[in-house]
Amino acid sequence: MTSKRSILVILDRPGGPQFALDRARQLAKATGAHLHLASFCWLPMVDDDRVFDTHQRLALQKGAINERQRWLDGLILDAGLRAADVSTEVVWARDIADWVNEWTEGKSVELVAKTVHRGTASILHTPLDWQLLRTCKVPLLLSVKPINVGPVLATVDLGHTDETHQLMNHRVLETAQQVAERLGVPLHGMHVVETTGFPDSLDGYEVDVLAADAELRSRDLLEALLKPYGMEAANVHLRVGHVGPAVADLARELDASLMVVGTGARGRIGSMLVGNSSERILSEAPCDVLAVHA
Repeated sequence: MTSKRSILVILDRPGGPQFALDRARQLAKATGAHLHLASFCWLPMVDDDRVFDTHQRLALQKGAINERQRWLDGLILDAGLRAADVSTEVVWARDIADWVNEWTEGKSVELVAKTVHRGTASILHTPLDWQLLRTCKVPLLLSVKPINVGPVLATVDLGHTDETHQLMNHRVLETAQQVAERLGVPLHGMHVVETTGFPDSLDGYEVDVLAADAELRSRDLLEALLKPYGMEAANVHLRVGHVGPAVADLARELDASLMVVGTGARGRIGSMLVGNSSERILSEAPCDVLAVHA
């Protein structure tokens, strides 16, 4: 992270908690990044020329924007933010993800931050959350609760040996290391030996023995991967089981403040951006998540 970059904060609706803003302010203070706060509003009726004429629709749009701007000005004042450290924008847009991609194009953007609400057991339950994960070209911070000073947890995938996944692992670790250093918190790393889909029995083998062998070999690989990042042995974690619950359980045990995960495009228009492991981790994350691309 550099001091000349910016952080785009997608503000929550008026009246909602601004967890992403709080987290972005914490990161901006540590990195010197500039905050740009965007508040989105859009009224479907403004697009309906069967009910309102052009002047009426423009008046509705202007009124909504002015009302949101007054709220935004009050938010900045209440938060005690300095004009030199923050810029604001009320955006009239139906497709927020498209606007985010256009805004970040060609800019030095540190990350995009957005508050996520737990309306269900999943951290990701709105179309916008998934759309941003699929299309956002810069690191995406999904904030789910008030900030704490817990450690940063980097999740890596040793289950694939191709170059893309190896690059992703290092990108996750580099990002997590930078964030942990800036915030002055410990860095932990983990991998889950996935046992989903194991048959109940195998000819000549015990499933438990196979899992134990996989754990032993994976630990060597994990320690070799994490060694260049200066993690203490106690901060290296290997679990056996299902990816989502295993990562979530460790994050709770550590009282982690932030989890860093990797996502990667599959190259086909309309396909899911996140792989199965990342999707399961994101769906059960108990803390803020920073999703980075290779």
